[in-house]
Amino acid sequence: MKRLICVFLAVLLCFGLASCNLAGTTVKVTTNSMEPTIRAGSVIRCEPVEHPETLAAGDIIAYWTVIDGERVSTVSRITSIYDGGGYLVFETKDDTANSVNPLTVHESEIIGVYKK
Repeated sequence: MKRLICVFLAVLLCFGLASCNLAGTTVKVTTNSMEPTIRAGSVIRCEPVEHPETLAAGDIIAYWTVIDGERVSTVSRITSIYDGGGYLVFETKDDTANSVNPLTVHESEIIGVYKK
């Protein structure tokens, strides 16, 4: 009986983890770079992106980048998408900025897309 309960709990745990992954990821926005759309301190839910080619200019994405030698999540709006020769490259801009971000985003760095 104990073994059956352990197996049942293990299956529930695996299902729960899979559901969390399918439901998306939460990302904390630590700066005011996306205001007024997303306020500093907000925790947003990002849906997974299985097919990066479905993203478009205007979409808000969370992605991994390196700032001061540390890997951090960042949230910005897509302005342009380029063919990187077998993969996609995204140019992004923060809503409060006057120009695009200096670094582009490789499709493999995308955490998810923000949907209101």
